[in-house]
Amino acid sequence: MKDDTNNIGRPTEFDKAIVLEICEKIITTPPEANSIKKICASDDKYPCAKSFFNWLLQAESGEARQELKDFLHQYRFAVLTRAEIYGEMLPEIAFNERRDILQGMHGEKGNSTAVSRDRLKMDALIYLMKVSNPAKYGEKVTTEHQFTDTDISGSMAKLTDAYLNEIKGKK
Repeated sequence: MKDDTNNIGRPTEFDKAIVLEICEKIITTPPEANSIKKICASDDKYPCAKSFFNWLLQAESGEARQELKDFLHQYRFAVLTRAEIYGEMLPEIAFNERRDILQGMHGEKGNSTAVSRDRLKMDALIYLMKVSNPAKYGEKVTTEHQFTDTDISGSMAKLTDAYLNEIKGKK
C-alpha cells in the first residue's frame, strides 16, 4: 500500500476517477462557479487547472493513451451537455417576474435593475452556449454568390475565346 502522508499539493498524475468527477461537476455546477479553475480549486483532491488543461492537450495529440482519449471524449460531452442545460435555464430567467416589480411607500414601480441583471444573465448564458457548441448555437455563416446569366455567359465567352486562341497558336 502506498503512503500518501508526504504528498503535498494537488495531484499531477492523470486519474480517471477524478476527471470523471470533474466532468460531472461541469454538468451539475451552477454557471457562476462552473469554470475549470473554480471546479479544480473546489477540492484538494482535484488537480490544478493547469494540470487539467495539460491533460486535455495531451489527449488531443496524436499519440495519446486511450484513457486520455476517453477523457477528451467525456470532457467534450460534458461541455455540450452544459450548453443544453444553459439553454434550459433561459426560459426560467426570462419568464421569472418575481423581482420585476418593487413595492414602495408610493405603490409599485418597475425594478429596472433586476430586469437588466436578468438580461445580462441571459446574454452570458447564450454566449457560453455559442462557445460550448458553436455548431448548434454559433452564428450561421452563409456565402452568397450573385451572378447573372450575362456574367456567366460573358465569362464563358472569354474562356472559350482564350481557349480557341490557345489552340490556334499551337497549330
